[in-house]
Amino acid sequence: MKIIYHHRTQAGGAEGVHIREIIKALRSLGHEVTVISPPGVDPFAVKSQVLDKKKISLKKRILLSLPQVIFESLELGYNFWAKSALDKAIHASRPDFIYERYCFFGQAGVTAARQYGIPLVLEVNEISGIKRQRSQVMEGLCRQMEQRIFNQADRIIVVSQYLKERLVERGIKADKITVIPNAVDIDQFDLSLDQHSARERYGLDKKTVLTFVGMFSKWDRLSELLKVFQNIRQQYPEAKLLIVGEGVDRPRLQQEAQQLDLNSSVAFTGEVARKDIPSIIGASDICLLAGSNPFGSPIALFEYMAMGKPVVAPRYQPIESIVDDGQDGLLFEPVDDGQFMKMLIELLQDKEKRTRLGRQARQKIEKEYTWENNARKILKLAEGL
Repeated sequence: MKIIYHHRTQAGGAEGVHIREIIKALRSLGHEVTVISPPGVDPFAVKSQVLDKKKISLKKRILLSLPQVIFESLELGYNFWAKSALDKAIHASRPDFIYERYCFFGQAGVTAARQYGIPLVLEVNEISGIKRQRSQVMEGLCRQMEQRIFNQADRIIVVSQYLKERLVERGIKADKITVIPNAVDIDQFDLSLDQHSARERYGLDKKTVLTFVGMFSKWDRLSELLKVFQNIRQQYPEAKLLIVGEGVDRPRLQQEAQQLDLNSSVAFTGEVARKDIPSIIGASDICLLAGSNPFGSPIALFEYMAMGKPVVAPRYQPIESIVDDGQDGLLFEPVDDGQFMKMLIELLQDKEKRTRLGRQARQKIEKEYTWENNARKILKLAEGL
């Protein structure tokens, strides 16, 4: 099949992983995929190298400094460029369907699909009206537009049951919405990967390592994680916390770690190459999410499990649908730091349980949660159109 894949992201975070891996999986199954990205963005350019931090931070500073109404006006204006790019791609490739990652105010895909009579499969990761990283000023207009977009899309894919329920509440037919959580490339997360270099680089030798990997979102609750770890370290001085990733809050978090007298027990990696993530997770003993949100499907969760690591995470629906509490991970009530700490201590005390949970987590990922499986589900939906 011929497929146009359209997105409006910088592809630098978890969204970039999702975009690259779905495209790779579709191509590996023998299908032709034309990718339309915003000007200057190549989602595959960040696959194996660290992003240019100066460029990214400058771009982020500019975007974050804009008044929200201007930012949203730029999102609206993007439709003109996107529609033109879609027109050219459709004339050049005559696709069997368009696959679009939904973006706020993004009506170019559905407009092109209706104009040319091409089916549209819409992937929805967030919707207006839910608590997110950046608030909206023109929420009413956005909601009106996305209602039309969702109604006109031929099929909708969401990453969680939470999002499906919200769309059904807005009148979207349930039978055209399919839940497909995120996944992992199992070949990249090879259990035989070298772990020694990562343990040496971050001073992890002879330590029991608790690891967080992420983008430092406000719902990651990293300040609370540091306080929990301070209590843990008093009982288990051999424990070490590894915080993997980059974000604007890293200097503040490092200062908090210093104030909590955790300098020798907490390591911040800063930004690392995507290709190094599996070996860093492999060098860990326990992997964790101190927080999350009720609608997202955390890619780090799948990567932890793929490397055969026991996971401790909050009991939000998208996580609970993946992790079987007590079988392949441990789940605590969201923002219950006492329960969170108790579960971490439980795993610090019980190496055999860590091994069992990690082994069963890996088996589940191999069987159910690979990008190739997700690509097959997408193709099946498209073939039905």
